[in-house]
Amino acid sequence: MRPLALALTALAVSAVPPAEHDPLAEPINDVQLDDLFHQQTPTSLDPLLEHQLVALAGTALIADIAGHGRDRFVNYLPGPPPARAHTDVRVQAGVARQATATEVDVQLVWAGTDPTDRRLERQHTTIRLAYGPDGWRPVAP
Repeated sequence: MRPLALALTALAVSAVPPAEHDPLAEPINDVQLDDLFHQQTPTSLDPLLEHQLVALAGTALIADIAGHGRDRFVNYLPGPPPARAHTDVRVQAGVARQATATEVDVQLVWAGTDPTDRRLERQHTTIRLAYGPDGWRPVAP
């Protein structure tokens, strides 16, 4: 298995809520949400690799918007964490899909509390991961 490192598209967070007719808008738990997300957004990657890439992208997302673990991604997230960061961030669902021969796009659905204490649910972001000589590395979209 290849070593994993990741790529995060900083500030790639979208606050657009899902459409009302979208089953992802229904009140379901995170496991059900992830299952439904995979049904609507299938992947062609090996399930184990996809799981690892989604976990890695989730870690990068948290490092970016919550500031936890930024030292792991110092080459992609240089500088100090934001003065006021998101809190209670969790990945609710994720799927990774091949983008090019050496890149994957990881689509995440996440929840957390923004710096103004507003609770956010089912936020969408995409993180691109690229594989190179040193493993997976961040790349800009």
